[in-house]
Amino acid sequence: KRSGTSHGSAAGLRPMTVCPQGAACDSSDSSAMLWFQSVHAATPVAADVLGGWTDGGTLVRLALSAPLPPEWLQCRFGAVAVPARPALSSSTGDYGGSSAHLAP
Repeated sequence: KRSGTSHGSAAGLRPMTVCPQGAACDSSDSSAMLWFQSVHAATPVAADVLGGWTDGGTLVRLALSAPLPPEWLQCRFGAVAVPARPALSSSTGDYGGSSAHLAP
């Protein structure tokens, strides 16, 4: 169950008070508040694969259509998905979105 209280703050970031079904829900209780963030859809615009390291891993430059934190991305190799490790990121890329150098 959620209360009707929702305060706007930073772009796309919204707090919402949540309580168990049937419990009294006090919208002023910040300890019961969850934060939700909405983001614009980000699609790949360009990708460059650079040489890998001798101990494994491949460096990939990925340009997106909209800014997105690099740590939200995954590198997928067939059926295997691993979290990307940002090596470098920029919110102002050549493509108007964001670009990141990622290492699996």
